Amino acid sequence: MIMTSADGSELETGISGYEFPDNTGKEHDLNRLNVHGRVKSARLCWEFCGPWLLTWEIVSLAKWLKAVAEDGASVKTLRFTEPCLRCRLARKSGNLATVKVCFSHEAKPSRMEGNNVWLALEVTDDELIRASASLLSELSRFPVRSAGQLSGPQPLS
Repeated sequence: MIMTSADGSELETGISGYEFPDNTGKEHDLNRLNVHGRVKSARLCWEFCGPWLLTWEIVSLAKWLKAVAEDGASVKTLRFTEPCLRCRLARKSGNLATVKVCFSHEAKPSRMEGNNVWLALEVTDDELIRASASLLSELSRFPVRSAGQLSGPQPLS
């Protein structure tokens, strides 16, 4: 997913894989995804990578982006299980939305002490729709897994 703001700021994100690809553990652990990204703004440029989103949180993010494009979204702030990332709708006017993304803990630049880093992206509704579709397309490679599933070949009876 890539979103580019009118001022040239850019957020690029993708899914690297499950944190625990062996499909063992509790339901949250089974569905925790490694996300990577690159952030570019007038002040800062950095990359991040970590196990910060669950499969269903990617779905929630995609739905939220689409809702922002369609009607401004009833939920203004989207928070996730891990506090490293969150999104907020700052403004919606016509076919433009200002979405702010907060980077904290391990997701913010390593040289930044203390405060969270916010990236404001002014994007069109079409760009939000494309970002939503891109997330869902990428997520299709990483379905929700349950603790009862076996990984790899199943034993013969």
